[in-house]
Amino acid sequence: MHRMTQRWLKSMVAGTIVLSVLLLVPGMVAAETVLRVGESVAIASDQKVEEDFYAAAGSVAMSGEVTGDMYAIGGSVTTNGIIRQDLTALGGSVQVHGPVEDDVRVLAGDVTIAESVSGDVFVIAGSLTILSSASVAGDVFFYGGEATIAGAVEGSIMGTAERFRVDSAVKGDVDVTTGRPLILGDRASISGDVRYESSGEVVRAQNAVVEGQVLRSEPASTKEGTSFGSALTALMVSVFAALCIYLIWKRELTRFTNETLRNYSRSGVLGLGALILIPVAVVLLMLTVLGLLVGLIGVFGFIALCFVAGAMTAITAGGLISLAVTKRIEVNFMWILLGALMVQLLLYVPFVGPLIVLALFLMTLGNLVWVLYQSAR
Repeated sequence: MHRMTQRWLKSMVAGTIVLSVLLLVPGMVAAETVLRVGESVAIASDQKVEEDFYAAAGSVAMSGEVTGDMYAIGGSVTTNGIIRQDLTALGGSVQVHGPVEDDVRVLAGDVTIAESVSGDVFVIAGSLTILSSASVAGDVFFYGGEATIAGAVEGSIMGTAERFRVDSAVKGDVDVTTGRPLILGDRASISGDVRYESSGEVVRAQNAVVEGQVLRSEPASTKEGTSFGSALTALMVSVFAALCIYLIWKRELTRFTNETLRNYSRSGVLGLGALILIPVAVVLLMLTVLGLLVGLIGVFGFIALCFVAGAMTAITAGGLISLAVTKRIEVNFMWILLGALMVQLLLYVPFVGPLIVLALFLMTLGNLVWVLYQSAR
């Protein structure tokens, strides 16, 4: 992976973790920060948000002004007003129709940028469209399905996607990996080099201009694409498994999550004990002829228990965030999605991140053991 790409990937992950920490520790959030949660969140064109703006809803629309950073999570996120600093968004659809005076970082299904961005753009999405009315003062990083870049880019374009189309002026380089041939449209004007990894030759329009070299390499390895695909697949599997449990045991889950978080010390100790003692007991049983069958049943039971606890860890994480945000523990689609995302991103943070995920897993596992023990009494 390109060094600058690695730096920005770490920056995005770190930024998301910082946001998660702020949500988990409300006292750390400045008094000027505005936080809104609900089915629909909107900032009117005549409204101004001082400092940072946090929003989590089915639909988020900001038409006014945010003087600090904006963090948004929703089914759809739309900005029509000006954002004086960074925009960080997670959603099904993200539409940026207002200027952003610093960086844009987005994880979404579809992303459209129609206005000026004074910093860098980092997007992981199914599709990215930078319209001709837009401009990017920094670099563009894209990882996902399809990217169409028609707005001017002062920096370079980098990333990995199934399809890349560049139809604008680019002051820096174009350095991408694409599953299909790279397309340079009629309005493409590349001041630097074009380096691309693809199984096909570049498709270059007659009026396209490349001042530097055009260098193509055959796909030697799919390691990076596989890494991103594996991470995305892990997130989708985590969300799907958690939602299946949520749909089946909707009422019970809220009570279970409350017990897990309210009695976190008991849950954590029980989880750690189960993780250590159950495998030891199973191995000891399997060493005897009479205990072999019981040991095998124990193996499958332990695996099933860990699988359920792993799936429910996202629910526990989501409940913890909802407790910090709304002062009560809620279990619904939005918090499950946010919890699953937080768990996946924490796994990329060296040392500390996996420890936090392990703690959440042990708490969930421990309360599962407690519930099973209470049921068996």
